[in-house]
Formats: sequence, structure tokens, C-alpha cells
Amino acid sequence: MKKVLVIVVSALTVLGCARLVPWLAQDPGPGYQLVVWDYRQPLPGSEYLYAEYLAHVIEDFTRDNPSIKVTFKLLNWLDARDELERELSVGTPPDVFGTVLADRLFDVTLQVPAGRPEAMTAYWPAAVSALTRDGVVWGYPRWLSWELWAVNRRMLGSEHAVRLAVWQREGWNWTDLEAAVGRRTAGVDLTTPAFWQSAVAAAGGSPRSLQETPDQLMALAGTVARLVQAGILPRDPQAAAGIRIERFFQGQTPVLGPVNAYLARYLENRIDSRSGRPDPAPAAQDVVWLPFPSPTSDPFVPWQVSAYYVFRRQGPDADGRAAAAARLAAYLARRMGRWGAEHLGVVPAYRDDLVFWALESGLTLDLRVAMTRNLDRTLGPLLLSDEADFWEQAYLQALVPMLVKALPRALPADLGARLRTELEKVVARP
Repeated sequence: MKKVLVIVVSALTVLGCARLVPWLAQDPGPGYQLVVWDYRQPLPGSEYLYAEYLAHVIEDFTRDNPSIKVTFKLLNWLDARDELERELSVGTPPDVFGTVLADRLFDVTLQVPAGRPEAMTAYWPAAVSALTRDGVVWGYPRWLSWELWAVNRRMLGSEHAVRLAVWQREGWNWTDLEAAVGRRTAGVDLTTPAFWQSAVAAAGGSPRSLQETPDQLMALAGTVARLVQAGILPRDPQAAAGIRIERFFQGQTPVLGPVNAYLARYLENRIDSRSGRPDPAPAAQDVVWLPFPSPTSDPFVPWQVSAYYVFRRQGPDADGRAAAAARLAAYLARRMGRWGAEHLGVVPAYRDDLVFWALESGLTLDLRVAMTRNLDRTLGPLLLSDEADFWEQAYLQALVPMLVKALPRALPADLGARLRTELEKVVARP
């Protein structure tokens, strides 16, 4: 029954795509040899589990579609995007590419649309919106990876420990963080674009188009500067970034953030395996997960969407081959989304798998409810590859270095003006 359901879902998804690209409605012909590229999973032991499960899923697909043969290749995280772009430049991309972070539209001529948003209601709106540009969805979402904050409840005063469930359900803000940390310093990494992008989004801004919502970044920078200078956030962000995880393990900081799904699994595995913990180092039951601090009253959870892209390869019967690749991508997205839920705790992009995630994630009901409320958010639009590269470099080379250098000394009011000037320089670059 489960296999039949997956096949039906895949067929419906491809039919939705066919409304946009008519030749995708055709039945794939015989003799297709499809190539799938995907990322290796970085957690110890997970690469083998992922490869084994992917091979099993592909075997199921080819059993149901005997005219289609499939091979797959797992790529290193650092090399995958460059390798794909090289193959795109000569017109020989893989038929299906599984991307961990679906942040860009690689090639409008070779990349095959998945359909219109209204035809992809089986997926969470947040996942579909992240893959949408100008009313077209450019991939098949498999899961949504989150960022949360870890709190060691043993290090909180009783008046704050009792509020943890409220913060999970209703969200918390920077003032709550300051009160919870007290005279200690939170283990927060201010040196990565991910922190600033998520914090801008939590404040209602557009992290990948800052010229549209600069005020949120200005206000955020002032708040962070105040907390840095008060010692609530690290006064030396560069030095603190490298030791924050160990400080959390040793009970030297009550808060660790932001924590993505991969780091969360690492933390859980390491804490579970420890013995003879010094007090107040956390035991497994002491770690409480919270949403991202937000100035609003609603809990905010940053999402990163993982998806399968389909590319059209030139050659005989290219249309039929693309139709077969689309069918495969929709099938993989559903099945591999469940693998992510079971092994990483990420949220499957397919709506009907939410109960499966709830049973496998290990997160509390209050937090799951808060996270689910975020699944209807709009994340897009999907950026063109050049646009994504621009903002990636803007954060890495200009905005974040300036902020990290200025935070310990600049007056919050002055920092906003300096940041606005730097942002204007970035946006004005050709």
C-alpha cells in the first residue's frame, strides 16, 4: 500500500509539471539510462546509511519502471556545486541533482521546471515558495532543514527554566536571551552569514535582498552590538566561534545557537555517549530546543530547503528522457524526505509525512507545533545563480567582516549608519 501511494504521488506531481511543460505528460519510452548526483551526508556513519537507502529507493523505482535504468554518484560538499556548473557549461549535467541547499536556479535553459505552485499542494508552502521564481517551481522539495537554539536548563535560574515551554510554544526575543544568560556569555556564532540571514528574516526582513528591507538589519546590528558590549554575546566573535560547542559541553555557557539539524544530531550523539559529566555540563534530558530569537511574538524557525533538480540533456529523445527524470525526481523527493526525518530530524517536504516526522524527530510537542506554524511561510523567490553568488559574497566579504570587527566597540546608533553605508556600497557594485 505504501509503495502504491508513493507511485501515485509521483504521477500526480509529474502531471502538475506537465501543465507547464507539455511534453512531460508523455510516458517515458524504453531504454533510458538516467544519472543522479547527490551529496554525501557528513555525519559519522550516515554516508553509508544514506547511500544504502538511496540505492534501495532507486531499485524500487526501476522495478516499477523497468524501461528506466539509474546510476547515482555521491559528491563532496565542497565540490558538488562547482562540478555541476562545469557539466552545465558543456551541456552534460546529470539528469537529477539532489541539492542540500536549494538556493539558486542554476540554468534557465537546461533546468526543467517542476510545475506551478498551485499544482504542488502536496508539499509544504515554505518548501514550494523557496523553489519558485516568477510563478514557476524549479525543483522537487524533499525536506526542510531547521535552525534551533540549544539551552542547558541546568544552568538557568528557576524563574527562567519554567518559561522554557512557553518560549518553545510562543517564541522568545533578545531580551529573554539576555535574562536567561545572566552574567555568562551565550555560545553564539556571529561570524557566519547564516546567523545574520536568519536574524534578519526573524525580524521580518529579506535576508537575500537587503536593499528592500535595510531597516531590519540596522536595528538588528544595534541590538547585537549592545549585547556584545554587555558580554551577553561574545566580545571576540572570531575566537568564540571555534570553542562555543566545547563550552556548551563543559557547562560553561547555557545557550548554543544557531544549531542546524546536522550539528543537533552531533550534539545528541556526543551527549548521550558521555559519562562522568562535570556539573553543570548537560545530560541529554537537560538540553531544551528553542526557536530563533525574534522581536515578534511568534516563534520563528529558519528553514533551508533540500530538493531534487531535473536537467534536460541534449540528444535523441531528450523530451522523453526529461520526462523520465522528472518522474524519478518526484519519487526520490518523497522517499528520501522520510530518510531525512528519521536520521536528521528534518521536516519532510511532503505534507502527509508530518506524523512520521513527529514520531522520529525527538522534539517536544510544543516545539513541533511552533515549527509547523512556520511551514506556511513564504521563503522565495528563488534566486538566479548570479544573484545567489552576489549575496553570498556580500555577506562573506563585506557585511559580516565589518560587523564582526565593529561590534565590540561601535555605539549601536553609529553601527547602523556604518552598516547602511557598507550596504549601499555592496548594492552599488556592478
